Amino acid sequence: MAILPDFTIKDFIHKKEYTKEELKEMYPDQNKEAKEAITGEDGWTMIPVIKSSNILEIGHKDNKCRVQFKNLSMFEYEPISEELWLQFLAAKSKGEFFSKHIRNNKNIKAKQIL
Repeated sequence: MAILPDFTIKDFIHKKEYTKEELKEMYPDQNKEAKEAITGEDGWTMIPVIKSSNILEIGHKDNKCRVQFKNLSMFEYEPISEELWLQFLAAKSKGEFFSKHIRNNKNIKAKQIL
């Protein structure tokens, strides 16, 4: 029989916020989808979001985030910190994360691009 190390309750509680360094370590590729990113003429790198019923692609540049939806509308949100962006990339559900932490955040302003 294997002897298990001692655990505390803190070992079982997941952190809700991670530092930029922790996120980069946890997700070295940031996301599988990032491998298919395309950089446009405007310098924005847009990453296709494969498993989303509403979001087509996302991008981050200069503390701004662009989201193109499947209806082809595009919005720019700011300010979006690098930490928030990395959490968005790492989220299992981009739509849920977007709604909870970006769209419904009164400190983040939205501007329609397309």
